[in-house]
Amino acid sequence: MGELPTTSFSIISDPEAPYLVETLSPKEVAELESAHEKSKTDSIEALKAQFLEMIREGMPPVEYQVLEFGPEGDLKAPKAKIEDLEKPARNHESDPAIESRLHEVVQAVQALSADEDDAQKYIRYTFPRDDEAHWRNYALLVHKIVNTKFELPDFRYTPSLSPDRFVLIRRDGTLGINMADELKAQPLLKFEVVDGWSTDERWGGYLRVSSSTEKGKYLYTRDTLDEDAFFKSYSLDNDGSGWVELTSSEGAKVTFCKVGNHYEIWQGFKSGIFGPTTRWLTVVDGRLKFVTEGSPAKWNIVSTDVD
Repeated sequence: MGELPTTSFSIISDPEAPYLVETLSPKEVAELESAHEKSKTDSIEALKAQFLEMIREGMPPVEYQVLEFGPEGDLKAPKAKIEDLEKPARNHESDPAIESRLHEVVQAVQALSADEDDAQKYIRYTFPRDDEAHWRNYALLVHKIVNTKFELPDFRYTPSLSPDRFVLIRRDGTLGINMADELKAQPLLKFEVVDGWSTDERWGGYLRVSSSTEKGKYLYTRDTLDEDAFFKSYSLDNDGSGWVELTSSEGAKVTFCKVGNHYEIWQGFKSGIFGPTTRWLTVVDGRLKFVTEGSPAKWNIVSTDVD
């Protein structure tokens, strides 16, 4: 839906904007959710195997352990202090008993994972002793994995904010792009919508400058077309018509039309030859121009604060 901007904005050229907005079908969403749940199950199984291997290798007493966690929250094999590496390993239950307990902890944590307080109480009260710290860590890691939320991929398109894409004032008074050097010498040109409207995928109105540079002026289109010029060139897009400038009066209203991930900017035009018609904003040699032929340029807006 077309939403009228409520803040000032800059206009940028966005020629690489894709036309299609990427989305997922219900089937694709279900497949991603299933893969997410499988990933959690696989992570828990890997954690159980890692923990069991630590037990088999003889984990030193907890007071000598330095517990480490990997970048994904996985529990690494604990390191012992160098001076205690020769200490005898602890005696542990047989592997089947340990495996059974590992499974019981997973089931208990999964059952309580919806309530953070209940899960934490279970972990604290089930493994209260210092020599059970490794079990507490195991249960906490299981809790972390179980509570990993499924998130849809973010397909939102972000336009490039390269300085040469911003619409600025050229030295000849027209508006243009590809002026990275001039951007350093002048503040960003910002607009606000006056007498605005919005409907469906469109919004528009008069564009008034809100930044300190040319503040209060309006976007204006220079029109010098006459019938003789048209019949000589067979085009409404003669060299002197359609260039975009700024003026102290309201100029002409423009319409921002949402097309996928970008806008096309249109303007109504009253031709003495064809009557009312529509033209669109493009770029000619770095200068902004409304034309009736060729393809519209791609544009986007960037919300800004008023100077």
